[in-house]
Amino acid sequence: MRTGSRGAGALLLAMLTCAACANGAPSSRKLFDRFLAASNDHDLETIGAMTANDIVWRLGPWTLNGRDQAMSLHYADLINHTTLQARDVVVRGDTVECTLIERNDATRAYGPDSLVHHVRYVFRNGMVTLKEAWKRDTSIAELNRHSEPFRAWVRATHPEALAVILDSTGAPRFTRDAVQEQHQMLERWIAAGKPGLQQR
Repeated sequence: MRTGSRGAGALLLAMLTCAACANGAPSSRKLFDRFLAASNDHDLETIGAMTANDIVWRLGPWTLNGRDQAMSLHYADLINHTTLQARDVVVRGDTVECTLIERNDATRAYGPDSLVHHVRYVFRNGMVTLKEAWKRDTSIAELNRHSEPFRAWVRATHPEALAVILDSTGAPRFTRDAVQEQHQMLERWIAAGKPGLQQR
């Protein structure tokens, strides 16, 4: 009886899956692949169209709410030439979990060479509604440690930039202006010979 029940359950699941395919709804894996490709192409139009207005993006100790804040980070990826490589992709219904390997101008400038993120995406109605870590993520802390010489240089030489990059609590501002200012400071620090890095 149990074997028969399992067989009937598997058949029902297959029929439902086929029905969903027949309705033309893209699978979560297809949505993820499309979103990742747009991220690597820095196609902000496609990314914006696939990002829910009320998206919640948990990034280390910070939570971004809404499309505008989320898009500021995709803009940062554009000007920092970020590339993402997905590994160990697992799909569960509307949820996709994977390991992302990130490289960009900042990681190349002060290290580490790459960041490892364990990311969960939730898709609804063809859009990302949630992005968060599914496993403890040490990348943000590691990045902060490596970037201290750069941040110390900005504090010492361009304190006026801090008001653009950080809010009154010292947390990063998730705006395009802040992203652009930080990247300009990074380019100046590199041009100055990355002061402080060799003494780390």
